[in-house]
Amino acid sequence: MAGSIIPVVYGKEASGTREMLLVHTSGSLMGGVIGGLVLGTLGELMQQLASGPGLGVNVFLGIAAFLLALRAARLTQLQLPESTWQVPRIWLAKMTKPMAATVYGLCLGVGFLTRITSTLYLVMIWVVLAGDIRSGVTVMVIYALSRNLPLWAFYVATKGDGEKQYKYGSIAQAWWPASFITSAIALAITGVFLITLGIK
Repeated sequence: MAGSIIPVVYGKEASGTREMLLVHTSGSLMGGVIGGLVLGTLGELMQQLASGPGLGVNVFLGIAAFLLALRAARLTQLQLPESTWQVPRIWLAKMTKPMAATVYGLCLGVGFLTRITSTLYLVMIWVVLAGDIRSGVTVMVIYALSRNLPLWAFYVATKGDGEKQYKYGSIAQAWWPASFITSAIALAITGVFLITLGIK
């Protein structure tokens, strides 16, 4: 996983560096701006076409959060639109390291170009329902930044050592299923909060 997100982490020859993380993070934030512009514009257009008020936004989001929590916990096969496209590894051979790191970050920062997580679905739904481009850009940039924070923590913990990153990355992969449960719990708690907020 880490090797596909940060094309500079496997082994000594591709040792992770702060500079590569910086350009990757910058690309990711640019992607967040693009994603926010697209989703925010879509939300504004939908609001203009809407004929009248419907179900409260908070209640709707709360219900969506519960459904996504079930999906994250693998308790239901909720079918949602999803991209199966992955950032091609061949780009590593055709691009310089800074360019590859920037493009990787850009594609992941947009959000909906690659695999969409259950948590991101809720964020995207909120951005569309908010119907405000500035809010959309802000939220998607924050989300893009949050996806980079674990990578920075990983870099600091390994002190940029490529061999340590490969070793710890393999260990992290073994614990990957635990992230599904964590996401499910977070989404369920969010659902309770939003529904409670919506019915007050």
